[in-house]
Amino acid sequence: MTDPVLLPVGFGLGIWTPADEPEYCIRLGGEVIAVSPAEYDLWWQSRFHPTAGELLDQARADGVSSPGTAVEGLFAAGLLAEPDTAFAAAHRLVTTGLGGGYDEQSADGLLGIGDATGRPLVRVDPATYLFWALSDGTVSLADATQAAHLDPGAVWPALAGLLEVGAGYLDRMVP
Repeated sequence: MTDPVLLPVGFGLGIWTPADEPEYCIRLGGEVIAVSPAEYDLWWQSRFHPTAGELLDQARADGVSSPGTAVEGLFAAGLLAEPDTAFAAAHRLVTTGLGGGYDEQSADGLLGIGDATGRPLVRVDPATYLFWALSDGTVSLADATQAAHLDPGAVWPALAGLLEVGAGYLDRMVP
């Protein structure tokens, strides 16, 4: 059995206050959540280690004491999630960057997504590109998945790949 995909939720704000013990903050919906430096690092690292097992292994390698407790805290705050149908209905992808579309020089059939300066971030299949393009920050993950004709189970690894390169971030649906 494989580990389920783990997704970071929220928009990282970095160090919020300069202090002897700095607070790192993550915006989730209209709320700013303060977390410890270790929790922030784990939350950030979840982009590159998209399963609980991989994230915990990396945390132990980085010398994080009690990584399981920190991960549980991030889950409790809604900053990490193992996505399912309810998650998809309650969350949205807020895209960042620019769509590059097809590269006429390439015959691989993949479409490009770049950062705000146009620097390429990733090339994806047409269905993932459509999912990304339809995710304008106002539609739920469930609605974007359905509109792009993606299998709900297959969208999570594709979404993890988009988050890893910074092509967007996950947030709560806004009423």
